[in-house]
Amino acid sequence: MFNVHLARQARRGAIAALAVAALAGASACNDNNDSVTGLSTQPKTFNQIQRLGNPLVSEVLLMKRDHAFHGTIGPDADVANLAPKVKAFVAAFRPNATALQNAIAGTLLPDMLTVFTAQ
Repeated sequence: MFNVHLARQARRGAIAALAVAALAGASACNDNNDSVTGLSTQPKTFNQIQRLGNPLVSEVLLMKRDHAFHGTIGPDADVANLAPKVKAFVAAFRPNATALQNAIAGTLLPDMLTVFTAQ
């Protein structure tokens, strides 16, 4: 009796999973190709959520409360706004090593990817 009940539950689960998959497949189909071909006449604007040219800067050297601020400013504002925070992070571990603090901030800021296409 237990096996019959278990088999019935397994069939119900399989039918439910099949129904969900069919519904997902049907809802994914769309005749509107504007988003693929770029034929839309509506202007599109995008909001920058996060920029992680070097994730070390945001994820390790900045406090969590500064992540959103880091994501909204451009690399041109990094040195002015984030250098003191990066230096403070390094100073928490090496308070007397100002040369190290300056070297790390100078190396990692501005936070942007540098691509050398000639190599």
